[in-house]
Amino acid sequence: MVQIREAKIEDVNRLAEIHSLALPGDLLPRMGRRFLTGTFYPIVLNSQHAFTLVCTENGSIESFVIFAYHSGELASELKAPKFRILSCLARSFWRYPGVALQVLTFLGGRVSLDEQIGPLEEMAELYSIATHPSAQSRGVGSLLVREGLNRLRAATRGTCLVKTSSDRARQFYLRLGFRDIGKEIRGRRKLFILIYPLT
Repeated sequence: MVQIREAKIEDVNRLAEIHSLALPGDLLPRMGRRFLTGTFYPIVLNSQHAFTLVCTENGSIESFVIFAYHSGELASELKAPKFRILSCLARSFWRYPGVALQVLTFLGGRVSLDEQIGPLEEMAELYSIATHPSAQSRGVGSLLVREGLNRLRAATRGTCLVKTSSDRARQFYLRLGFRDIGKEIRGRRKLFILIYPLT
């Protein structure tokens, strides 16, 4: 039986496992399991600026989505433990030499928008979504995103944005009612920026 609920702090190990299996090339999993379980997820799950939903099947978490009510506020919270972040980055540099380049291009991204919509950091954001490989293509991600957008709509007005470098993910968001508004260039990496009106 499929159920959607809010994530709890005791879910961090499963969230980290899913994140690492579903998105192994992303920056966060490359920073290491200790970073995900000891820093990233505890901050997100305790933040008043975000909420995390999980989809469970027969009691096991198969997918999760993180939404920020205010993108800039969550980003500030995640950047606050600088020493822990630098420590995890230093360890991950040895395992994944490309992480340094990922961090530098992340910090130096250039945004090009097709229309003026206001500061992106003041918008709600679909921050991250991942589904265990064994549960992909079964619709659980769509269920989570729709439920998250409904919760955002009840709590705030305005717009929800999402950024993705994957054309497959871009098509997924377009099917859910998001629309393209521009791109962010991070070195050689191009991220599509999409928005969803909450009003």
